[in-house]
Amino acid sequence: MLYKIDPIDSETLKSIESWNGSENDVLLVWDNSKRGFDLDKCDVGIECRVFHTGENRPLSSIYNTLVTSVESDFYVILDDDSTLNNEYFLALKEFCSRGDARVGLPIIEFNNEVISPGVVLGVKGRKIKKAELLSGPKNGSLVGMMSGTVISEDVFNTGVRFDERLTFYGVDTKFFVDVSKRNIPVSILDVTIKHDSALRGNMAANSEYLNRLRSLVGAWKFVFEGASFLKIRLVFRITYFSLKWCVLLKSSAPLSLLSEIRELFKRGQTG
Repeated sequence: MLYKIDPIDSETLKSIESWNGSENDVLLVWDNSKRGFDLDKCDVGIECRVFHTGENRPLSSIYNTLVTSVESDFYVILDDDSTLNNEYFLALKEFCSRGDARVGLPIIEFNNEVISPGVVLGVKGRKIKKAELLSGPKNGSLVGMMSGTVISEDVFNTGVRFDERLTFYGVDTKFFVDVSKRNIPVSILDVTIKHDSALRGNMAANSEYLNRLRSLVGAWKFVFEGASFLKIRLVFRITYFSLKWCVLLKSSAPLSLLSEIRELFKRGQTG
């Protein structure tokens, strides 16, 4: 998906140029910018279809539109800033050749730290050290970033979709939570890719960064819906999260995140 970057500058599209795929491979590019980019710049050696509406649509809506409008055995979801190497494409090809392939996700690093996959424990996530990661099917609470993830059409045939109550933060995690509830196997691909992280890089107590944190916190009531004593647990988690970011940013500004507690108790909220 492209938003603020020209196709010619996208690390992902540059990486795909080295992909030695088959004639059946199709690259779907969603141009989420208002003005639209030059479609001729999307030349990566395989069939390329560009979607553009002139609206900045939520990720969940975009993903659902693509998987329901284009038939494919497998769908690979990529951001515009993923650095993909030959090892990734080989791991992708190997995974898709397996009869039990359902969902596969790569190991993702930011500043040499594993940021995906992780696991969900209750109403919070936990990092997994690289030494803990083993290739092969995984069940349970495994979650990860969507970029680089490959999903079989069989998964969508079970009714799994991206939750359109979420726009950006939480979309990935909720998808994996829903997959886990259906006991669909998730495999960790034996490959590591580099990826930027909006929350881990350029931390600052400005309005843009705080809005990111607020969006993340606001997503939890949907991501973890169905958990026992959800609202009470989220009250404690949001309080801790706000105080933690006050320390990290050396600012009292993250205390404004406590307003999300009120949102939990509005009529019609889950939990």
